Amino acid sequence: MARSYPIKKGIKLSTGKIEEILKQYTKDVSSDGKQVVATLPGMSKFVATLDGSGVTVETVSDLNFKEPQLSVRIFNEVLEKLTGYSAKERKKLFSKL
Repeated sequence: MARSYPIKKGIKLSTGKIEEILKQYTKDVSSDGKQVVATLPGMSKFVATLDGSGVTVETVSDLNFKEPQLSVRIFNEVLEKLTGYSAKERKKLFSKL
């Protein structure tokens, strides 16, 4: 499932910065210059692509992972570091649509 997230004003995001953030959670990170691909706990594939004023994130769940709460926590932490918006702020933004 792919979803686009806006980036908070003042945050400068690049593929290098995305790689740096993801390396805090896993060593399995690669980039082709346009998108960054990683394997995170609970996610067999995490793909982040910059698109104008936002970032598009596509994830594939790892169905064998036994701790779904950990997976959700890590996903929310990564998105907060990428976009500058907390989970609560992102929910508010999407509820306005």
